[in-house]
Formats: sequence, C-alpha cells, structure tokens
Amino acid sequence: MKPIDQKELQQALDKFEQFRPAQPYRLDIAGIAEEFLRRDHARFIGRLNNQLIYVKAKDIAWLQFAKGVTWAVTFEGQRLPLDYSLDQMEKLLDRHQFFRINRQYIVQIDGIKKIMTYYNSRFILQLEPAASEDVIISRERVNDFRSWLEGRLPSGVKTLSPVPFHDTAGTSAEPPIRTTGGSPPRAARPLWPGPFSGAPAPPPGCLR
Repeated sequence: MKPIDQKELQQALDKFEQFRPAQPYRLDIAGIAEEFLRRDHARFIGRLNNQLIYVKAKDIAWLQFAKGVTWAVTFEGQRLPLDYSLDQMEKLLDRHQFFRINRQYIVQIDGIKKIMTYYNSRFILQLEPAASEDVIISRERVNDFRSWLEGRLPSGVKTLSPVPFHDTAGTSAEPPIRTTGGSPPRAARPLWPGPFSGAPAPPPGCLR
C-alpha cells in the first residue's frame, strides 16, 4: 500500500470543505409532485366551427404547423386547431414526452410507431395516427432526438413552466401569437381544470 502523504491528504480535505454545500441537500418532494400534477392536467385551447375547444396534453399524439395554423392530432384521430404557435407549444409541453423534430412537427413519444433510417444520416418517422406526408427529422436535430429517446434532455435544455402575463391593471393577459401564415394574432394560454370541468383547482403557483 502506498504511504499516505500528509500534505496531499490535507489539501484534499481542504478542497472538500471548500466545495461542500453549506446546507445538506434536500429533495423537494412537494415541488416534484406539483410539476407532475401540472403536466397531467395541462390543457390547450383552440377554436373550431365558432366553438371554443380544448385538448389535454396527454391526449396529443403529435402537432403540425400547416397553413399558418398549429394542429393537434390526438391518439383518437381528432385534428384540432390550437391558439398557439409551434414555438409556444414546444416550451409549454413536457420535453421528456414531446420533441420538436423539425420546423413543422412536434411528436409525442407514444405517437411514434416506427423509426426508419433516411439518407444524409436522418430518420423518417411513421406516426400513429398516420400523417399525410413524410415526417423527417431534420439533420441538426438527429443527435438530440437520440438523446431524447434514451430519456436524456439535450445539454442546456430545461423544461419550462407556463408563466402568466399581467397588464398594468393587474389582470391576467396573454401575449399575441405571431404566425408566418398571415393569420391574425390570437391570445394563448393553457387551460387548467376549472369549474366547467368539475375537476379540482390547480396547485399554488400554476397558471389558472
């Protein structure tokens, strides 16, 4: 056994004391539970035939931006227009479950039926329900897609929580959506269960 160098040992102990946190690490169980509750109950609104509609995040198989509108396709095959840009949906959805594969599509992990190799080191996806066109993962997103499949978020990516906006009067207001298809701006916010649904109120700190 190699003799212990007292000087090296003291240096190691000093370094340990320097970087040891002042307070012991505590797992935020309440925060984790709140985050899971938020994800489970998140809803998004849209308009269809002069009616206000909503869809639960967990029911969305994939999303597509086409002709200036963001469409949510559910596992039951419904195709619903939403009042959100695809960029907004990418930030609001659970990034462990949803992935932005290109400028037009966001897919849910359970909405992927098959992954096939494609030229130029890309992948082409077969979705369920099926899309009406080839759904190809852009080349610059392939490595991040692989990490996502393994359950790892790409470096620097954080799951964002929706944050309410407030006007000068103190009432909630939402920022307008800018679309590239010439559609007029529309208000946007995810809906939480409310009196109309008979569901419990959201936990403190969540968007109402």
